[in-house]
Amino acid sequence: MTLGIPSEWVDEHSRASNPGLFDPVGLERHVVVLSWAGNFPWVGTVDQDDVAADLAAGLRMEERHGRDGNRYYVISGSRYHVFVQERPSRMAGEAITLVTNVKLAGGLSRAVAVRPSGVRFVREETWTPCSPEEVLRAYQEALAAARRRRAAVDRARSGLRQVVEQTRTYATLRGLAHRRYQPLRLLLKLLRQRSELEERVEGEGVARDTGDNGDGTVLWIDLPRTDGFREGSGVDLHHAGTILRRLRIQTVEGRQLAVSAPQREVPAGSSVRVRQEARFAMKRHADALLTFLDEEVEGDWTHLAQLLCQPARLPAPVAPTVWRWFDDELDTEQRAAVTGAVGTPHAFVVQGPPGTGKTRVITEVVRQCVARGERVLLLAPMHVAVDEVLRRVGDQPGVLAMRVSWDPGRVREDLRRFLPERVADTYLRRGRRPAASRAARWRAEADGLRRRAEAVDVYLAARRDLAGAEERLAAAVRRYRTWQQDLTGRLGDAEQNVARADRELARLDARLPQATADVERLRTELDEIPLPLVFWYRLMEVFGVHNALSELLTAMDAAVEEHRRLTAGHRKWSDRMARARADLTRLTTERAEGEPAHQAAVAEHRAARETAAGVLTAATAALTTATGYDPDRIDVAELERRHADLVAGVTRCEHRIGLERRWFELSGLTDGSADGLLGEFGADVVRSANLVCCTTTGLGRSLDDIDFDTLIVDEASRVTDSEFLIGAVRARRWILVGDEHQLPPYVESTDEHHLHALAVLSAVERDDHRDLDTAVDHLGALWVEDEELHQFRTDNVRRTAELLRRQGTWREHYRADFHATRRRLRSGGADPERTLLTAMREHLVQSLFERIVGRMPAHLRQALRTQRRMIEPIAELVRQPVYGGAYLTPRPAAVPPLRYGPTRTPIVFADTSPYGQRARDRQEGSGFVNDLEVETVRNMCRSWEQRLARSGGEPVSTSVLTFYRAQAAAVRAALGGPRYPDFRLLRFQVVDAIDKIQGQESDLVFLSFVRTHLGRGTPSPRYGRWLQDVRRLNVACTRARRGLVLVGHAPTLRSLNGVPKAEAFYANLFDVLDNGADAELVRSPR
Repeated sequence: MTLGIPSEWVDEHSRASNPGLFDPVGLERHVVVLSWAGNFPWVGTVDQDDVAADLAAGLRMEERHGRDGNRYYVISGSRYHVFVQERPSRMAGEAITLVTNVKLAGGLSRAVAVRPSGVRFVREETWTPCSPEEVLRAYQEALAAARRRRAAVDRARSGLRQVVEQTRTYATLRGLAHRRYQPLRLLLKLLRQRSELEERVEGEGVARDTGDNGDGTVLWIDLPRTDGFREGSGVDLHHAGTILRRLRIQTVEGRQLAVSAPQREVPAGSSVRVRQEARFAMKRHADALLTFLDEEVEGDWTHLAQLLCQPARLPAPVAPTVWRWFDDELDTEQRAAVTGAVGTPHAFVVQGPPGTGKTRVITEVVRQCVARGERVLLLAPMHVAVDEVLRRVGDQPGVLAMRVSWDPGRVREDLRRFLPERVADTYLRRGRRPAASRAARWRAEADGLRRRAEAVDVYLAARRDLAGAEERLAAAVRRYRTWQQDLTGRLGDAEQNVARADRELARLDARLPQATADVERLRTELDEIPLPLVFWYRLMEVFGVHNALSELLTAMDAAVEEHRRLTAGHRKWSDRMARARADLTRLTTERAEGEPAHQAAVAEHRAARETAAGVLTAATAALTTATGYDPDRIDVAELERRHADLVAGVTRCEHRIGLERRWFELSGLTDGSADGLLGEFGADVVRSANLVCCTTTGLGRSLDDIDFDTLIVDEASRVTDSEFLIGAVRARRWILVGDEHQLPPYVESTDEHHLHALAVLSAVERDDHRDLDTAVDHLGALWVEDEELHQFRTDNVRRTAELLRRQGTWREHYRADFHATRRRLRSGGADPERTLLTAMREHLVQSLFERIVGRMPAHLRQALRTQRRMIEPIAELVRQPVYGGAYLTPRPAAVPPLRYGPTRTPIVFADTSPYGQRARDRQEGSGFVNDLEVETVRNMCRSWEQRLARSGGEPVSTSVLTFYRAQAAAVRAALGGPRYPDFRLLRFQVVDAIDKIQGQESDLVFLSFVRTHLGRGTPSPRYGRWLQDVRRLNVACTRARRGLVLVGHAPTLRSLNGVPKAEAFYANLFDVLDNGADAELVRSPR
């Protein structure tokens, strides 16, 4: 297994590579002084020291504006939100930061925060200067530094040393990003202006009924007119004297609105008033784009900019191997996708056709990221896609998920338990109850582990005791032998000393008598010399004359000296003899006494060794019995490791028992209720969420200042650049999952009309075109659409332009800003209007995924090719014309085909052409309706229902799709929607336009093509452009798992031309119908 680089090394390398980057800056060098006054309600409800410590450990700060327009600030730690205002000080030119409220933090904690030098509370009357505006500036400076440090550490950890970090490359990239997104900024500015001026709309109508439109429960409302109401906009519903707030428009069809069902019931037939407040739907897009261009992002800005502008230049990472899979059934391509997504330090793209397991890959990536301690943000443009991932991963071990939605009604009912206000209850109630306590099992497990641990412990102790006994015996024997050797040596020395002294005394005894005799003889001779003669001899010596007396005296002195020497030697050797004899006697006694003592000690240690050996034999037998271990094959080190594991196992079991007991005590579960714990730990549960799920535009204010390690965007083919940035600026890594061959981003038609109208009025005013019609036609040439719809759109643009000019809003509000925008877009002689609308196409119509997937380096993308959703005949409809053959279906099929229809084939095309003029379509509003196809779908659904009932078949999930909303509304009404009372076995999921179903699937799908060309000859290449949108055709067909029913005018579809891919699709479709064993073309049943 690959070992990670120690964090200390990474920090040291980062600091060495970035001198000065880690020095304190901004707020890190200052103390935040918070003033308080006793008249505020929060005083006394929280511990100020606790709040100060929480903020000092890491804070974030933002500026807000109240409803009255007054400015205030929120300073947040991990556990508290502190609301402050600036209060002018008594000292001129200075201000204080006055705390107006303190609340417990209920949102997510932040990984990157700013640590001030200190935080302290002071009373207001001290007037300690500290301006919140200055604190905010210092905070922003420190936060930017913290982000740069984080990026430096991430680069050091991943080993990225790329040229992109060089100043010159950075400047080039920065200029490229600003040039690319300047038109988008201007576009968004124009749309914001329109929202502020025009979007407050009201209407009075009648409530119809509630039902499911595929996106959740909705309330249908009939209105005299729906002009101005926009899907996705928030509305208030006035009913019976009450206001039901924060509802959202989900569908606008003709004179009907479908709004998210309110919590309070609104009876059918009730009068209601709907009020749509002015709301810039793309505000978050604009804010995110500005954040990106200002380089205030969580991740490495250069990597994010490269992903958006130069994806081919993203640096190559060294992806680590995934060693453990949570989903063991992932195929090779899916595992490669997970490995790349988990291992990339910046970006990764997963490209997969329908049914290839993209959601499965996302689920595994989430679990891998969470397992290594990351916080993941999962986004998708549609609620259904978000909910599908959450459904799969929300209850997995280690995942603490939270579902965020502006409208809880859009969340699947069974997943609303993950909403912020309910997620704490969800996870706490998932906890164990006393009735299901595992304490007995853990206790039994601990007892078994304890017995095994004791057996190992006794054996190891016996081995240690035997080793000690053997060591002590060996030491005793060594001491005995050493003592013997030492004593023998000392006895030998003593005996030698006695013998030497005896020899010396004998020698002296032999010489001493003669010396004594010599002294006596010479003394006698001297005594015999007369005294006068002695005097005479002395006189002669005076004169230097030697004589007999001199010689005699000399001999006498020598004899005396010799006698004295011999006497002293005799005395010395006599003493030595005494000492040597005493030493000899003492050593002889020591040997006589010490020999038995040493022998007894050796015998005692030998007996102890034998006893220890016996104990070890018994312990070995007990060890083998208790554990099955063979000590002869396991060394002591391994036994000690196993003993430590057994002891740790006992500790874990006891810890679990204690934790469970403590859980029951804290939660109040001993009486069956967890309510006692919710209030205390609910906020902590929310802050600890490691997976946050919401739509791409659904990130609420509570998440504005929260950072994430990894962003995963599902259904990325429907996400524009600015929509992607809403989440991307909050994350450090970005993973996009999608299929560029499926539906593109949704663009609001009224926004398109408005921008066209502004460009038209500008062109007419400058005399570029002589009249409104000519200007509209010129700009309309930029858009390739169906002829009828192009005519309708042209009329709308013309009508919008005329309205703006007639009401004076063009000249009063839009003219100056649009001309300023036009001047900024003029570069190199380019047509500004064309540049603006081209930018609209690139940034509001085309997805980021579609733009970059083919330009990503091979090591940063992975294609999935094997589908397991649908039967092979359905997949065959798109395999070649859409995916060029790179779309595989394993055998046997994962699901059985549905053969309950009249042809007993899973694919049926009901041709309406035999009915001649009855098959004609008609235009209704902005779309088309085909009454014969509505009747055909209804009849075939009834036939399926009856055949399923007769055969005892199981319920079948069913969707009815079409290219036009007007047709969808007609079909839904014909089938009895939204409740469909006549159908019990066909379980309708989505009965709507194709755009509403991406990310979902059904067993059986009906597709109504609507359009019919009954004229002579081949239709124009511009005819039926929506029917030639291969992406919609792909999505519509691949929603079906087991059966597909196509209803349309076969000659019209065979003759469509102008889009080569669509021609290939229909050629393949009719080839399958004409020659396939599992498909058949039949006459439409009446």
